[in-house]
Amino acid sequence: MPSLRSLDKEYWSNELQKTLFVENTAVFLADTEASRVLAADGRKFHKPIISKPSTGTYVPYQDITLNPLNSSDQELEVDTFKYSVVEVDDTDIKQNFYDAASFAAMSMQKQLNNLIEQAFLSQVSNAGHTLDAGSVGGVVGSPIDLTVVNAASLFTAGHTKLDMIDAPMANRVAVVGAHTVGVLRNTKAGRESNLGDTVLDNGIIGPWQGWTVIQNNNLPYSASLELATNPTAGDTVVIAGVTFTARAVPALPGEFDIGADVAATRVILTNAINGAATGKNSATGYIEISDEDRFLLTEKRRVTATDNIAGTQIDITGFGDIVVSETLTAAADIWSNQLQKSVFMVRGAIDLAVQMPVDVEIVRKERGFAEIVKALTGYGTKTFADGARLLIQVKIDASAWV
Repeated sequence: MPSLRSLDKEYWSNELQKTLFVENTAVFLADTEASRVLAADGRKFHKPIISKPSTGTYVPYQDITLNPLNSSDQELEVDTFKYSVVEVDDTDIKQNFYDAASFAAMSMQKQLNNLIEQAFLSQVSNAGHTLDAGSVGGVVGSPIDLTVVNAASLFTAGHTKLDMIDAPMANRVAVVGAHTVGVLRNTKAGRESNLGDTVLDNGIIGPWQGWTVIQNNNLPYSASLELATNPTAGDTVVIAGVTFTARAVPALPGEFDIGADVAATRVILTNAINGAATGKNSATGYIEISDEDRFLLTEKRRVTATDNIAGTQIDITGFGDIVVSETLTAAADIWSNQLQKSVFMVRGAIDLAVQMPVDVEIVRKERGFAEIVKALTGYGTKTFADGARLLIQVKIDASAWV
């Protein structure tokens, strides 16, 4: 059929697609003495721990007991070095409309800073205190289903934990995710301030119940997917908006093969989530998701899947307000144990040493004609014993998140 469609005009955007990043808060929250000490050189930062003097009852004319002081040592080590690198050929620089090198440099800066913050907030696992459902009238050991009814009780319980050890009232901060902030905004008891009317670059959204509330999308997250029955073609598993679809013969991005049995399928789906080399872009494995989805899942949210070989689950970990869902045919195959760890603390409870702040370089390729864009950072985090006493792990139930 005759057509003039080949003469149609086409237009390209003046801008590259927008990529959203977390506003980092780690430097605002951290004790950075180690950074100052290790800024020039060195590998470890030591903090001495000295025992406290004991007391006794004095009896006139009798000798008193001399008690020695004991000492020990804890250390923070700069032991993590992360890099990023891309190549942009001169022909692309000349013929493309967009400045890909500058875009890559900006992305590297933000991605590596995200890694630092995720490592920093992961230190909450070393907290000296824990708040769970039992802290707000629920079942001890279970995560908190946060609502407008129990939100105030949660923050009061946090104060109580710190008050019991004589922690200072000043500089108490609550680092929470977007879903938690949403509950606080809907809580009438929270109308003491303009919570959330403004959001600063360091994530501060205002005071609430005596805490400085900081919204952060790099908090540790975990969940488990029960997969005891082989899925049916068309069944889906969704993680942070990225969809994986079961197929007899995968052909499109995000599709994974239904294995000979459910154990084989769990391995294939685990590989698909992780972007593993095994089975990648294979009709008996999985078809890789789009570059943007891979960035979101692996680089931004740092989602990692593990096949629970001893059971029938796939366990995932990651960072942020991650929402998961599924349309698996088997009614018993569902997501469970969706947990986010919020951080209540006195500022400085966690130490952070960024010995090598993210440094982006653009250099010429030695054997070729291209620009090499590369970045490097080096850092270490530590919760010392005195900091653990000022740190609270808050277990938030994420099962109802949408």
